[in-house]
Amino acid sequence: MGLNGRPSVHRLAAPQPSHQGADDDPMILTRSTSLVTVGLFCIVAMPAASAMGATKKSPVRPTVRSVAPMNAGVGDQLTIKGRNFQLGKKRNTIFFKAGSKPAVAVKVDQATRTTMRVVIPKSVEKYIVVKDGVAQPTRFRMRVLSKRFAKGYTPLKLSPTIALGNAPAAGAVPGTPAAAALDCDADGILDSVDDDDDNDLLSDALEVALKLNPCAADSDGDGVADGFEYQSALDLNNTVGQALPYPGKRPYPNPLDGTDAGTDYDGDGLTMAQEHLMWATYGPHSLVLSYSAGLKRSVAGPVNDDYRDVDADGLANFDEFNGPMSGQGWWSAVYKTEKPYTEVYAGTSAIDPDSDGDGLLDGADDVDHDGWTNAQEVYRTSYRTQPFNPCLPDYNSPTCSEHQPFESPYPPFDASPLPPAPIVWP
Repeated sequence: MGLNGRPSVHRLAAPQPSHQGADDDPMILTRSTSLVTVGLFCIVAMPAASAMGATKKSPVRPTVRSVAPMNAGVGDQLTIKGRNFQLGKKRNTIFFKAGSKPAVAVKVDQATRTTMRVVIPKSVEKYIVVKDGVAQPTRFRMRVLSKRFAKGYTPLKLSPTIALGNAPAAGAVPGTPAAAALDCDADGILDSVDDDDDNDLLSDALEVALKLNPCAADSDGDGVADGFEYQSALDLNNTVGQALPYPGKRPYPNPLDGTDAGTDYDGDGLTMAQEHLMWATYGPHSLVLSYSAGLKRSVAGPVNDDYRDVDADGLANFDEFNGPMSGQGWWSAVYKTEKPYTEVYAGTSAIDPDSDGDGLLDGADDVDHDGWTNAQEVYRTSYRTQPFNPCLPDYNSPTCSEHQPFESPYPPFDASPLPPAPIVWP
C-alpha cells in the first residue's frame, strides 16, 4: 500500500537508450531481418493455405451413359457404361427400382472407372408386375452409388425392362451370365449333357440358331414359353396348307417379342397368354399343342378352342376368360343402359373348375345366389338374366335387395324356356 492508502502500482522502467545504435549491432540486425522474413512468409502462406482448403473438391458423382441389354431377365448380366465408377470388386452398388416399390440393392462384382457388369438379382422378382396371372416385363430404373450417389435414377431411355428368367444356379461363378449356370432348369441334368437346358421343348442348338436364350424358358420375358410361341408360329404359318418355316417376325407369335402375349393371332377370342396358360396347366407338355395360339381348332373335335371347356366346369373357355362370366365389365360394355347391381361379384376362373371353393362346379354354381345357376344365366336366349345381378332375371329373387326403387330399374322377368346348353368340349 502507498503512503496515502492507495494500492501501489509497479511501473516498468522505460528501456534505456543503448549507447550503441541498433544499426551498429549485427545480432539485432540479423534477428530483426529474420523476424521480418518469417512474418512475410506467414502473410503470404496463410492466403495460399486458405485457398487450398477452399478449392478441395468433393468426390464426383457417377454417371450412366448406356445400359445393355435393355431387355433382360432375372439372372442375366447387364453392362453399364459411364464414368466416375470405383475400380474394383464390390466398391459400387446399384439400386434397382420399379415404380414406387422399394429399391433392391446389389453390389457390383466387376467394375472399372467407366464400365460395370452386374447380374440382375433374383430379389427383383417380387417387384415384377403381374397382370391376369401372367408376369409382365417391368421397367426398372437404376441408381449408382460409388464414392457418392448418382444425381438420381436413370431416365426411362436408360432403364432396362426386366422379366422373369433363370437366376444363376448354385455353384455358378458370380458376375457371369445366367447361361453359365450348371443346371439352368434345375432338372438334375447338367447343362453340359442336357440338350434342352431350360426345358422349353426347344433344343439348345435350335435356340442358338433362332437367337433365343437356351438358359431361359421365356427369352422375351412375356410369360409365354419359347417352345409354345415357336410352335404356335409354325401352326399359324401352316393354316393355309403350306409347310413354311418359322419366320420369327410379326404377324406371328414371336419368342423375341416381349409385347405380344396379349395378341389373339388366330382369331378365336383368346389371347396367346390365355391359350398358353391352358396348355401349361393341363398339358400335355409337348409341342403337339393342346391349345395353340396359331389355330382356332387346335385339336380334332366339334368346336373351336374358345368354346371348349378346359377345366370341365360346364362353362366355355371364352365365357370365363373374356365373356359373360369374366366379370361385370363385360355386361356393362354390352348393355350400356343396364344399371349394375350395388354388390360387386367376382367372375369365375377358366382354369379352376370351382373358383370359389364351395364344392360346386362353376357352371352349376350361382355367383349372385339368386336361384339361377351361372350356366342358366349365361346360356339363355335372352340376356335379361345376369350372373352378377341377383335382380335379373327376377327382382323377387332371394338376394335381390328389399330396398330397390318402387319402379325396378331392371327389365321384367323373361319366363321363356331355357334352350339346351351349348356344346362344350374339353
